[in-house]
Amino acid sequence: MASISTSTTSTISNKGGTTKTSTTTLDTLHSDLLQSHILTRLDGLTLTYVSCLSSQLHELCKEESLWRDICFSTWPSTNNPRVRQLISTFPNGPRSFFSDSFPLLVLDLHPTATHPPSSLELMISAVDIHYKDKLIFSKVQETETQSRWFCSSPFRVDLLDIKDVVPTPIRATREDTCQDIADGLTLSWIVIDPMGRRAANLSSSRVVSVHQHWLSGDIQARFATILAGDRGSMESVQCAMVVTCGACEGVEKMQVREIYLQVEDMEGMNLNGKKTLEILQRVMKEEGGKRRKRRRDDGKQRYEEYLKLKTERKERRLRRERRLDTMCIIFVLSIVAAFWVFLLCP
Repeated sequence: MASISTSTTSTISNKGGTTKTSTTTLDTLHSDLLQSHILTRLDGLTLTYVSCLSSQLHELCKEESLWRDICFSTWPSTNNPRVRQLISTFPNGPRSFFSDSFPLLVLDLHPTATHPPSSLELMISAVDIHYKDKLIFSKVQETETQSRWFCSSPFRVDLLDIKDVVPTPIRATREDTCQDIADGLTLSWIVIDPMGRRAANLSSSRVVSVHQHWLSGDIQARFATILAGDRGSMESVQCAMVVTCGACEGVEKMQVREIYLQVEDMEGMNLNGKKTLEILQRVMKEEGGKRRKRRRDDGKQRYEEYLKLKTERKERRLRRERRLDTMCIIFVLSIVAAFWVFLLCP
């Protein structure tokens, strides 16, 4: 991450023993020099910090071209003409888009807003996948959300057709390929509401779990964000993005064969399109989800906490079912015993 200092102090001693101290601050630099040679070298998070240092820097950091370039470099898919046009309609253009899309979504089970979400007529996904900071996949896909089929069917967005594959530099012959994918693969999945002019990044950025199929050898890398479920419910849901990699026999490099997004409840059931859109709308309006600064392992930690809650929930359900089974057995045995007592008694 780039860093910046607000002042530089230099001390010069001459032969006569006198000392001169000079201080150079950012405020003393010409605005053109700041914009062309300093601010353009910063990433979005650092630029946000710099804008808080002084009123002059705040005005300079609001320059739209700075944030547009940052969005393009952070998420190459945003350079798509359709997405560029949408970003320009946001309240503060690229700066608003970055503010929506960069932070990590954090679960909030106690949302304060009560008004129903507006209808999301069209959902746009801007997806970028990097391996060790090298772009291997970028795509923008529009999903129509008003059909009955979409609303009632399990929600799933697939980015690749059945026969499509994406080449990668990941070596398939290494013994630690799974760990290599877990460490090197990153994903960004930004969902954009064109009518509401809001966006949210659903990805955990880094892999939260890796699983290798025992038969095919394909490796599934999962990215996930945990969000609040139905309004008024204490349940949470998992927004899962799965990248499946595999290799053909005799090929040294892995290929991406599948990329999809789906939302699961705590029972492991996929939510339908209607429920998923309601959740996504609340998230983009920060109802049931908050935004915070990203940390490297935040997503994985929250995913593991979610799995722990799922395990505890399953154990409680099994205990209830066992108690119910025991009560049923006792009831049936008591009925049988009463029946035989009735038959055998004179």
